[in-house]
Amino acid sequence: MKTFVTKMHRGCWPEAEDCWEPTVEEFLNISEMEGRSPRQATDLAQREPQNILWHAAKKWGSCTECS
Repeated sequence: MKTFVTKMHRGCWPEAEDCWEPTVEEFLNISEMEGRSPRQATDLAQREPQNILWHAAKKWGSCTECS
């Protein structure tokens, strides 16, 4: 998450959180989360968007959510 903030949002945590939080919420609501413990679901919902957003941002040079 630190790199997502420092590199893709020029150190602006509020801006990065505005991109991050909706993505995590979306992941928490997908059917694959059914049956998982709350901790498992939360861990997965935070880890997967990090991978997706970071790789997309790295490829295109900016955050795909806010650009």
